[in-house]
Amino acid sequence: MELDLLYNYFINNPFEFIVLLLGVVYIILEFFGNKWMWFIGFLMAVLSLYVFVDNEHYWLGAIQVYQIALSIYGFWKWQFGRKKTLNHDINGQTTARTEQPITRMPKRAWCLSLLSVVAITVILALLNDSLLKNELPWADAAITAFNLVAVVLLSQKYLEQWLFWLVYDSLMIVVSLVEGRMYFYIVLCVIYIITSIFGYFKWRRMMLESQTN
Repeated sequence: MELDLLYNYFINNPFEFIVLLLGVVYIILEFFGNKWMWFIGFLMAVLSLYVFVDNEHYWLGAIQVYQIALSIYGFWKWQFGRKKTLNHDINGQTTARTEQPITRMPKRAWCLSLLSVVAITVILALLNDSLLKNELPWADAAITAFNLVAVVLLSQKYLEQWLFWLVYDSLMIVVSLVEGRMYFYIVLCVIYIITSIFGYFKWRRMMLESQTN
């Protein structure tokens, strides 16, 4: 009986299942700091746009357009994000762009990120409550806020971006369980939470190794 329910859910939600598969590939690439995660993220955003709107998470659906743009920017930033001075000869120096390194978030970035989460949550929650009539306006707004901020931190290759994704995925699980839908996203978020914990320490080790070289 449970297998029948799972099969029916899969038949009725094929895009959600594809996002789950892409999400596994995405988090593996992110874990190892591979720039091609942004290409997978682009595909996920396109499919998630439909899934979120279909499940009446309109803000999460709307920001998939933002995710698509950030996927393009993130790839460029990771590939060419750092300027490095090169000494070619005694006549002068030239600069070239090299791969973006993993770094810690400066205090200013922490302050701006947390303030942005609060501001976006309040604004979207009020809009949700007055315009969209969501069942969980504040939770949906908070999820959207953490998503918006986390993807920017990821594009900058900050180590602490894992912490923001940890909160985002935890909130997604709670909301999905309360609403009783988007079960493939629950599975994906559980995988992301586990990977975020290990990913934080993996990136930290990679960052320390790059600083000693």
